[in-house]
Amino acid sequence: MYRPQDIFVKVIALEPIFNGSIGEVVEDEGDRQNYTVQRKIKVYCRKDRQDEIMALPVVSGASVRGGSRRVFMQRVLDLCGIKVNGGSGKDGGTGQEVKTISRDVAYLLFAGGHTGSGESHSCTVEKWLKVYDDLPFFGLLGGSYKGVFFPGRLSVGFAYPVVKETASLFTMMGSPFNSDFVGLAEAGSAYRDRHRYTRRIVPELGEDPLREKLREMLEKKEYGEVRKALLTGGFEELRSVMRGEVLEEFAKVLGVPLPKPDGGAAAGGDVSRDAARSAVAAGDPGGPAVAGSVPEGAAGAVPPAVNEEEEQAVDEVYRRLKSIFKGESMIFAFIDPIPAGSVLHMRLSLLPGYGDDGLMEKAFHAFVETVLERGYLGGLHGRGYGACAMEARFRDGRSFADGSKANQFWKWVEDNKDKILESLENFSSNLLAIDDATIAEHAGRGVRQRNNGARGRGRR
Repeated sequence: MYRPQDIFVKVIALEPIFNGSIGEVVEDEGDRQNYTVQRKIKVYCRKDRQDEIMALPVVSGASVRGGSRRVFMQRVLDLCGIKVNGGSGKDGGTGQEVKTISRDVAYLLFAGGHTGSGESHSCTVEKWLKVYDDLPFFGLLGGSYKGVFFPGRLSVGFAYPVVKETASLFTMMGSPFNSDFVGLAEAGSAYRDRHRYTRRIVPELGEDPLREKLREMLEKKEYGEVRKALLTGGFEELRSVMRGEVLEEFAKVLGVPLPKPDGGAAAGGDVSRDAARSAVAAGDPGGPAVAGSVPEGAAGAVPPAVNEEEEQAVDEVYRRLKSIFKGESMIFAFIDPIPAGSVLHMRLSLLPGYGDDGLMEKAFHAFVETVLERGYLGGLHGRGYGACAMEARFRDGRSFADGSKANQFWKWVEDNKDKILESLENFSSNLLAIDDATIAEHAGRGVRQRNNGARGRGRR
């Protein structure tokens, strides 16, 4: 029986490394959602001869596997001269026939396919096993195609920080780098940090229609004070200028109901002006004056704060304006990234499974080579994160570069590119022994059956 083969990798972070978690809450961030927290896991550590469970930042094996998988598969297709465009034809530049594969097969290679389509097909064991022999690069990583699942043989472990508390882990897994890890620092508070960034909108690249309309309004001279209050002030500044017709116009555009003089709500109108008109019509000289009709400070002048209902309307207009324009200068943060200069350690393994072991080993080495040449962990590469220096060794201490069979795998791809193309072009028919039209009909029938089942459950 084939025994797992392990390759160990020491990583030195040349830049901060960030592998985000999903849905993590940070208490001091309140209800804000414009931040992402570094992925952490609980690790059973040994510290000062005492066992301790610590939450340490890591890079997940899925992150390493997924990013490198796409680069690895693209190199295979490039060597075979295969394009991914869902059709066939001729290269407009050379006039030569273009080799293509369908998009669903490309998705299978690059992302592992999907399991939620509702399709369920069966195939013979012989056809299923043949996929591992004909396409070892796919068999190494595995995936799911139209309800048929292919378990991969590749295992990629977490990349752990090398600190005093984790040293015992590397000893227990028999890492050839264990002797390198001496004089280690403690984890301490080294991983508490946050990086903040801003992102500004580019108006020239298209606008939300409502934002466009509001920006046009704010460019008008009569709304200059409103624009100034939005850019430099806050609610108090806006309240002093958002009155009368100004408030009415912005409320109408934003869909904010304004209060009626009797305390009800209206789709528009100004409380102070409407109330004053009502009082004058009734012959009440002591009634409220129309805002702006009497010099400020004179008898009968309307104070800036008319009533609570109107203040609430102004507050709502201000809130909606801020919400619409917040994308013009958004602040977001990444919390607790792994610092540059950190040392990490990970293990990649080829597990027992299907396919020719010798060919799988060559494909495995080619994948490890891809990880090393890619030289990045985590995400945010465009913002300067993730660059690494990596060194790999076999369990017996040999350098990966000295014992790698990756070149033999790439030669195999070159020698078998026509066979690989045929296997990928006819993946459905070879595997499932039915044509694509039948597959589509089967999928449609499955959807109808699920819908009918759902309606039946509703009646019960």
